[in-house]
Amino acid sequence: MDDDGNGYVDDVSGWDFTDAPRFADNGDYKDPDNDPMDEFGSGHGTQVAGIIAAQADDQLGISGVAPEVKIMNLRAGTASGYLEEDDVARAILYAVENGARIINMSFGDVALSTFLKDVIYFAYQKNVIMVCSAGNSGDDQMQYPSSLTETISVGATDVNDYLAGFSTYGETLDLVAPGVDMLSTAIGGGYNRVNGTSFSAPVVSAIAALILSRQPQATPERVRNILKTTAEDILYPGWDIYSASGRADALQALSVPEDGILELTRPGLNSGFAADTIWLEGSMVHPDLVRAQVSYGIGKNPVQWQLVRSFQHAQVFDDTLGYIPVDGLPDTLITIRLTMELINDRSDELRRVVYIDRTPPVITDVQIVPLYDGAVMSNLISFRSDEVCEARVFLKKAGQSDFNQVVDFDYVTDVQRIKLDGHVFAGDYQCYLVAENASGLQSVADKNGSFYDLHFDSPFQWQEFNESGYELPTGYILSKSTDLDQDGNREVVMSRYLEGGNFGPVEIYEMESGRFEKRLTTNFPAIPRDAGDYDGDGLSELLLGYGNRALLFRAASPGTFPQQLVWQDTTDFWAAALSDIDGDGREEIIGRRAEEYIILEEQAPSDFVPVGELPNATGGQQKYGIPTVLVTDLTGDGKSEIVYGDSDGDVLVFSGSDPANLTLLDTFRTSLLDATSLLTAVNVAGAEELFVA
Repeated sequence: MDDDGNGYVDDVSGWDFTDAPRFADNGDYKDPDNDPMDEFGSGHGTQVAGIIAAQADDQLGISGVAPEVKIMNLRAGTASGYLEEDDVARAILYAVENGARIINMSFGDVALSTFLKDVIYFAYQKNVIMVCSAGNSGDDQMQYPSSLTETISVGATDVNDYLAGFSTYGETLDLVAPGVDMLSTAIGGGYNRVNGTSFSAPVVSAIAALILSRQPQATPERVRNILKTTAEDILYPGWDIYSASGRADALQALSVPEDGILELTRPGLNSGFAADTIWLEGSMVHPDLVRAQVSYGIGKNPVQWQLVRSFQHAQVFDDTLGYIPVDGLPDTLITIRLTMELINDRSDELRRVVYIDRTPPVITDVQIVPLYDGAVMSNLISFRSDEVCEARVFLKKAGQSDFNQVVDFDYVTDVQRIKLDGHVFAGDYQCYLVAENASGLQSVADKNGSFYDLHFDSPFQWQEFNESGYELPTGYILSKSTDLDQDGNREVVMSRYLEGGNFGPVEIYEMESGRFEKRLTTNFPAIPRDAGDYDGDGLSELLLGYGNRALLFRAASPGTFPQQLVWQDTTDFWAAALSDIDGDGREEIIGRRAEEYIILEEQAPSDFVPVGELPNATGGQQKYGIPTVLVTDLTGDGKSEIVYGDSDGDVLVFSGSDPANLTLLDTFRTSLLDATSLLTAVNVAGAEELFVA
């Protein structure tokens, strides 16, 4: 029952907003409900909550930084930590609408979602304090939402009160807090130790809650000011690019009676300028202000600064702070610096990087990829630009004259992708692309005026899969069913996932009387690579891999499961598939050693020796992920082809009847960034069709 009338039934413990069907995962990943149970490993959300509000004075475990604070549990990610922006946005809106004063966001991405940015701005306008983890990249790459001006960005210190080596730094960082060897609560009871800025952010969130308990009317900017002006220097006096204002100090934050505002409202984050003047607007307000300065420098972390304005014992609130003449400067980066010196040797500093950019972006690598989203024909549009841009696509129906539909790309980035959904569009369209940089300069990609074609009508008749009702443990399943004991009942071979998502033992389940019965399990973890009786001797084989270790098991007699280990290789051989290409009754194992696929043949019982190679003659990186090889008859000539892909999107097809002398039949470059993940062949109208993903 929705007792409080907020539109959410029985949300007494919070709400699970996770609705990510494209991120198939363990647990509950697609059904929003009133159970926000933490399913991430040992409990990412549980650990964050414990740092904030674990109960004090109960003679158990730990105490949170703000043990009396109320926690609103909102889940927006899968068990593996994948998040979709719309789920995060709904969680933020729920928090705002239901009275949250502080939102802790211990997650991030290097690409800026314009949708999520707007939602965070809405929450900021509602006076909600948002505290974010700065990231664990150990460099100055901007991450979001922590780099947004509306959030408080928190890096990490180690157990010696030094900057943690993994902590992301830069001009958008506000302060740091402990984030190494942090003891906190764990799922199911008990405690564990964790590391990362994910666990620094809740320290600051909790201190912000304590500040609000003393000053309930404090705004996000005033709380930020208190946190920064009371932080303890750990590297250099004053602000520095690595630890920003210093390490958070809860006692000092609760001891200052005054607060202020240091804010640069114009120019905004990631702004660009093609004009000759940059105007500065903002606020520099504090009752303890001794002197304030506005200055700028060339580059991202300048050594020399040019003074724009300096004033003593004067306040500026939401007004012009000065201007920077840039007509004599080349295209470059400028760092704007605002500083306030306060009594008692306290200070506050803000930095903002902006771009002088007088040239439009350059668009390259435009690709239009037809794809299926379930049974619906869609199109993936992608391109690159030589700088970070916003982008949009203009569309018109085929045969019309006006481009009267516009769709914005989702991110501000230099690698743009957007899927146009066949649920929205139908028939044939033409389109062109527009990229706009931070200075507002635009470039157009329109295929030299002929425009790009999009087709949304599917040539296939699809039949939807229905849920069978059969149940199996969660695991990595071999891509085909088997009948290894030759009794006419099909089997599923899988590596059962352990807690935390790690690969576990290989298990064989056989369908019998309408349910799966477990027939075999190994006493070691492994991944099934292939299975069957490829050499036709009546004895089935099971090929397993685990990292660079490969193992082959064989049945002792017809009608039994393969349980005898007949061969293994621990010398960096990544097994992929079984075959008998020449039909001579001698089984072959196809796999990868180092960065080359090779073929081993059983020339004596249990003695597999190299007989052939499958060299990659394409250009590019020629790297490989999980060993994936397809053996199938694509040409319909009764001979098997061997297919594999590489990490830069190339697919190679080899053919022949002699494993020692296969020829390269064809190569083609897909539109994918990586063609190693999935290869399969499907019989369509009597011919084998190759599918790559």
